[in-house]
Amino acid sequence: MKKIILLITCLLLTGCYNYNEIEKTAIIDAISIDYENNLYEVTFEVIKNNDLDTLNLKAIYESGSGSNLIEAFYNVEKKLDNNPLFSHLSLIIINDEIIKDHFDDIRDFILRNPKINNNIYLMGSFNKASDILKNNSLNEITSDAIKGLINNQYNNYVNNLSFNKIVNDDISNGILSVINYLDVNNHAYYFNGFGIIKNNHHFNSDDTKIYNILTNNVTNIVISNNDDIIRINKANTKYDFKNHEINIKLDIELASIKNDFNLKTFNNLITSKITQFYENIKKDNLDILGINQKYYQRYGKKKDYFKNEAFNINVKLTVLKNGLIYEVKNET
Repeated sequence: MKKIILLITCLLLTGCYNYNEIEKTAIIDAISIDYENNLYEVTFEVIKNNDLDTLNLKAIYESGSGSNLIEAFYNVEKKLDNNPLFSHLSLIIINDEIIKDHFDDIRDFILRNPKINNNIYLMGSFNKASDILKNNSLNEITSDAIKGLINNQYNNYVNNLSFNKIVNDDISNGILSVINYLDVNNHAYYFNGFGIIKNNHHFNSDDTKIYNILTNNVTNIVISNNDDIIRINKANTKYDFKNHEINIKLDIELASIKNDFNLKTFNNLITSKITQFYENIKKDNLDILGINQKYYQRYGKKKDYFKNEAFNINVKLTVLKNGLIYEVKNET
């Protein structure tokens, strides 16, 4: 919201714009894209200003459909009273059908559209994407609400996952790209795990925590064990390849813990969770960790190391408490 206010203020202060010109501009802040019945349905979240003197902003929604994205976008734009401005676009939500079967269309359209910044958030939904976008009964601009979720460091989502990151993994890095899923409950947004681009697999919020640990993307992860709630401050995960085995070494730093907390028990728990997660993705040959890419970068050889080789997990937990460092190790 602050960026939109700043944008409007800057437009007013420049000589190139006046009140009438601003009133003829439709600021597009978020977009949803659904694919149903062989048609793309596109919805714009348009930021309107009811009073330029007070900068009273609200969101309205316009939709259009077409057999391709160019046609669908055109059919939305011609419904707008004002000229669309995409420079502030920060979020695109796509439905599960697109993620599984039509992602290349979305990817190519965004990459080839000079009006759209590639460093936007791209998120998925099992529900209709436009329903997620238009969940504004609390009079909150959707993109602001979603960015609020992202800025809350205790939410369970894959960190640092922009459109650019998703596309780079998909095209350049040879890694199975993942995407965060959004959902809504009683008009409140929440993250509903993550999925794999062009794939039917979906992972829950607990899987998301383990994925972030294994990809060095930790930001205050909270893990529960019965009545104990543990916060992971940071993790350093390293991969090594030796004797036809993938060795995964994790150095995990915990926040302060209770005096009666059993560090060994938690080490066994986190090791078990990581092992189970790795076994699940290995069973279905889902190299979302980029193991084969890491092997190629190390040895310059292309090999399906992830699928064919055994793995070993070594976890070391560290907790800083009253100026002392406690450590415990475990290995599978």
